[in-house]
Amino acid sequence: MSHRINVLIDDQLWEDLRHIPRGERSRLINESLAERLKQKKRERLLEEMQAATCSAKPAEEDAVMLLRRQRYRLHPDQGGS
Repeated sequence: MSHRINVLIDDQLWEDLRHIPRGERSRLINESLAERLKQKKRERLLEEMQAATCSAKPAEEDAVMLLRRQRYRLHPDQGGS
């Protein structure tokens, strides 16, 4: 589904856009906007990950020991080593 919107662009951008054939303008704008929005989303997610990393407390044991302990809890008959 397509949606028609009104946007304001500066004069220089309009001059550049006028050289693009009418049928290609919407496609160009859609592709550019989609790429920019994807970039903004990545930046936001990176900021969230960095904030979570900074606020997380360090693990008391390394990942291997944690996995072994969890595995032993799930399957105590396997010896846990």
